[in-house]
Amino acid sequence: MPARRPSLALVLAVALCAGLGGCGAVEPRIDVTEVDGPFEPLAIEVSGLPAGEEVRVEATADQWEYTSWATFTVPGDGVLDLAEAEPLDGTWSEPDAMAPFWSMRPAGDGDVPDDAFVAAHTVDLRVLSDGDELAAVAVERPPYHADDLVVTRVVHEGLTAVYAVPGDLAAGERRPAVLAFGGSEGGLSGGADAARTIAALGYPALAIAYFDAPGLPGELTEAPVETFLTALDWLHGQPEVDTGRVFTYGVSRGGEMALWLAANRPGLVHGAFAPVGAGRLVCSPDDYTRSAWSLDGEPLPFTCGWAITRAQDAVTPPPPGSVVALEHIEGPVVLACGARDTVWSSCGYLDAIVRHVEDSGADVDLRVVRDERADHGVSARPYLPGWYDESVADSTRAATHRVRVAFWSAVQEALDEAAAR
Repeated sequence: MPARRPSLALVLAVALCAGLGGCGAVEPRIDVTEVDGPFEPLAIEVSGLPAGEEVRVEATADQWEYTSWATFTVPGDGVLDLAEAEPLDGTWSEPDAMAPFWSMRPAGDGDVPDDAFVAAHTVDLRVLSDGDELAAVAVERPPYHADDLVVTRVVHEGLTAVYAVPGDLAAGERRPAVLAFGGSEGGLSGGADAARTIAALGYPALAIAYFDAPGLPGELTEAPVETFLTALDWLHGQPEVDTGRVFTYGVSRGGEMALWLAANRPGLVHGAFAPVGAGRLVCSPDDYTRSAWSLDGEPLPFTCGWAITRAQDAVTPPPPGSVVALEHIEGPVVLACGARDTVWSSCGYLDAIVRHVEDSGADVDLRVVRDERADHGVSARPYLPGWYDESVADSTRAATHRVRVAFWSAVQEALDEAAAR
């Protein structure tokens, strides 16, 4: 298992007494401690509070005018554990120690830079009662990507690609690696972000574009599988890569190809990560009469339809060859979905994958993360605020974030297990 980066320390802690007849023998204080898991999750506990009173917990990132808050009734022992405490109201609605960070929203009308929260940054936590500050702590959050990450542009046989490598690789060391790509947004950005996130977990990752890039189709219509095969050949040639433990990572429309490659090229791909993906090849989103994929100049078999149920499959079975033969995948397969996905039926596709594996009788290592209230955004890195949309219910935001945490924990576990072999 690769060494983990040391966690960033808390840089400031201040406890203040205020109002409510004084603090008594124990002053209110905020204790922030690190817990296990990728991307440095924290436990947050406030002690010395007046039992039965209502308090407000606030988090602010002043440099970008982002803020979050929630109110609570203090338990009888005067201790508020954010992992267990039910908010009365606020920007988060369920117990969650990391909610002050991910539920932050823009507080001003100014533009937020694209690189907000990418660098290491400070989040100020405060506890208040009737407007008086009882306790405060400043928390240094780590950069979105590791400081020692090495990211280089890859020039190889027409690939549009970047390669992200963790900085703690020792000379001659080999680790599992990942070929990463995005979804129907096209281009390189989605895959590059995933590759940096995977490298932050300690593993090399090559990101590629497979359409909407130079030398590739402008749309996801008969995109050549050869792009992925060329990238896999390149990745297998890197000295730090354990060639027996290469994974594919594809989001949404990329998920079907991540699974297809693992099933059809087991000599090149060990396992797959396919959040909100499909276990079958689906038609082009730009032309429903054509395949999204091609191989050797010929379109691959495809089905078409963004919703999927067992009943639909019974009435109109997918064409032969369009369903990925997941029983041929040798390593772990990590899937995630949200039933409130408005982009397509990601949980319907996930359920179809599970049914296919069960019907095949094969011993496929499926690792499934699912939530009925989550949406399509389950693959984003956890603990960071996203663009706030008032139309999205608080319960959906909370559920989507839970899936992010569970999904990336499953990815970390699969890679760590592969590294230990």
